[in-house]
Amino acid sequence: MTYDVVTVDVHGTTREVMDKIQKTGHDGFPVVNGREVVGYIAARDLLFMSPETPLWLIFTLCVLAGIGVSAAQVLPWAIIPDAIEWEEWQTGERNEGMFYSLITLMGKVGMAIIQPVGLFVLQLSGFKEGQGVAQPASALLGVRLVMGPLPALLLTSGIIMAILYPLTREQHHKIVEELRERRAVRKQRQTEKKPLPGVKETI
Repeated sequence: MTYDVVTVDVHGTTREVMDKIQKTGHDGFPVVNGREVVGYIAARDLLFMSPETPLWLIFTLCVLAGIGVSAAQVLPWAIIPDAIEWEEWQTGERNEGMFYSLITLMGKVGMAIIQPVGLFVLQLSGFKEGQGVAQPASALLGVRLVMGPLPALLLTSGIIMAILYPLTREQHHKIVEELRERRAVRKQRQTEKKPLPGVKETI
């Protein structure tokens, strides 16, 4: 059996989405411009919006937020190779496996800490479990804190640490060049020590 898809118009407002959430029980809808689907909006996108906020403004804010989130996902992994080369420059050893294992472990530890913290904040705010349950105003505030200021605070701290990152582009180029020279010298020494085929080394 085929059902009509419930959609919202891109020129509509947050109030229209809220009304359809209450009527259908769905938490998200495709956004259309005429007969063309231009996006998707979910209930979590409405947390910080007034009922009269236009949907195009929400879409614009989502795009801007996506730029920041993508940078937070990409930049830490881009820094790891620099740290690996710096460590090789300092010690003469490369430990890629250790670095990537540690960053993965730290990510899991962070998730293990922040998820219970979020649930604790919701519990303190009086959040009630279950679908269709009327939530008090304090619960809405708790959800907004978990979805907005707390992640923003952590993201800001990450930005500050990135700004204070001690390795500059010039230093990194110098390290890479010196490592290249070291490897060339080491390879030449290994070649000189390697005996020719069929020739025995004299002791």
